[in-house]
Amino acid sequence: MVYLKKLSFLALVTLLACSCTNTTQSNWTQAISDETSFVIIPSKDAVIDSVLQSRYLPFLEDVSGSAIPLISKIDSAAGQSLSLKSILLYPATGQKLQPIWVAEAVNDLRERLKNKYAQKFTQNEYYFHDTPILKLQIESRWIFIAQISNLLLISESSLGIEKSIRAYRGTAPAADLSRLDMQAGSIIINTPSLDKWAAQLARVTYAPALQDAFEGTTPALLTFTDSGSDEENQLKFTGTIPLTDGPESPLISALSYEAKPITLDAYISSKAAAFGIMHAAPAAKPTESLPDTTAADAFLLNNTEDYDEFANTLEPEFGLVMYAESGFLTTGEHLFIRKLKDAEKLRAILEELSNRGSIEKVEEVYFVQSYLISRLIGSPLSNFKDFYLKIIGDAVVASKRKGLAETVASDRSRRRVMIYEQTYKEIRKNVPEQLSSLFIAGPEFNSFLSPFLAVDSYVDALTSPFSYLALTTKKDESQQRLAFTLSTYKTKKENKPYRENWLFPTNGAELSGEPVFGNVGGSYINEVVFATKTGSVYVLAADGTLIQEYSTGRDVPMGSPIVYDWYVN
Repeated sequence: MVYLKKLSFLALVTLLACSCTNTTQSNWTQAISDETSFVIIPSKDAVIDSVLQSRYLPFLEDVSGSAIPLISKIDSAAGQSLSLKSILLYPATGQKLQPIWVAEAVNDLRERLKNKYAQKFTQNEYYFHDTPILKLQIESRWIFIAQISNLLLISESSLGIEKSIRAYRGTAPAADLSRLDMQAGSIIINTPSLDKWAAQLARVTYAPALQDAFEGTTPALLTFTDSGSDEENQLKFTGTIPLTDGPESPLISALSYEAKPITLDAYISSKAAAFGIMHAAPAAKPTESLPDTTAADAFLLNNTEDYDEFANTLEPEFGLVMYAESGFLTTGEHLFIRKLKDAEKLRAILEELSNRGSIEKVEEVYFVQSYLISRLIGSPLSNFKDFYLKIIGDAVVASKRKGLAETVASDRSRRRVMIYEQTYKEIRKNVPEQLSSLFIAGPEFNSFLSPFLAVDSYVDALTSPFSYLALTTKKDESQQRLAFTLSTYKTKKENKPYRENWLFPTNGAELSGEPVFGNVGGSYINEVVFATKTGSVYVLAADGTLIQEYSTGRDVPMGSPIVYDWYVN
């Protein structure tokens, strides 16, 4: 199945790449509602029949909820293959995109369709804004057809047809395509509406966080090139997103910051499922009150000089690192990392906050409860409130779990970080030295995303044909456009001549007995539990990170610990 999806995807982009001839902006663009997510512009002189017989049709069916082959019934009823202008894809009420086929109208087609498919004692037509819409049942599915001027709109969604009519008539907003130079064989990404598309894929819980995520952009035109061998299946999509003069969302601000060198890849573990390195100036002190002010927040809010001093220790470069599993949690986890301008100064500030009782120091890690510090480290993209901070070299890590922050230091010291990974080295050769942002997704990215996705999501159909995805953005010299490149990589499976092991320091203490294994966290992977003769009891995740730590006090442990499901959960 994955192989067939890969062929379908390759065929799709190959068809779109053909005949990339400039076209004038015809009236079909007026029928694109501002809620449309994507617009496929086929090659010049494309007809519906050729698209329906292409190998990419299964891929289009994967991402849409429509019985696309039924369009052939309409095509055949016309007596000639209809000239295809575009395919509009918008997020419908279900979990999939709904296509609207925009074709060139032919004479007498409406009458032919009514004579062939109209049913007695059934409403076969209704009017919307004085536009007649056919409602025909074909193979137990309802198909809606409307004609506007010389355009024919075909879809299984009456709502989609009505949205296009509103946009065409000017009674509802249309997508702003004024800055685009239309080309055949390309894809329009309506970036201002991508939050609705993303919300459709995500679980309802996360929909509010996605609202207006792409504010500050206008639609972009995406072109395709094939730049790799057949074995690698490397595809490359390029485009430019025009930026507005208005406010930008935190995500767009981070993606469109001034291009700078990427250095935090020296801290990102090879075990990461995906990571993004971006740039953003440390967040300014908020003028409005916080919903829940902690002791650390109160101190920084009341002392502007201390807040500025904290911010001045930070560089604009920061990263978001995602892990598919920790061995303890049933879902993945993530952390934020920020490049430091002055590590020692930040350490002194944290020590002062610890001495004041605003934060807590646990060995070489600080436990922080602060909305402000979370935003300073991870930008406004961070929603941490209770987290751990650890300074590592010239970077600082913020993580919800102490062991995960400590893993960053361990992996860096053992050179198990991205800059030493061969695949990542190959990716970096193909991107500029200075970037606004870099995002890399590996084979485990789907596993990380799964808990956040809605049931029956089609994300797997988009990502499974490839091993790695690399997205880069770079703001141009005019500061008004954001150039982006999306590349895919298919890597060969390799057998390593060694097995990776992890180390955990016991500070020289001997174990009291053999380690035992138990399901402490409730996931499908057991944890490692052991004790030392100095009275420490440790619970480690399968990846070697510390989850829980206890002390037996003056009592000296004897033998191995016993793991028992006391609460039967």
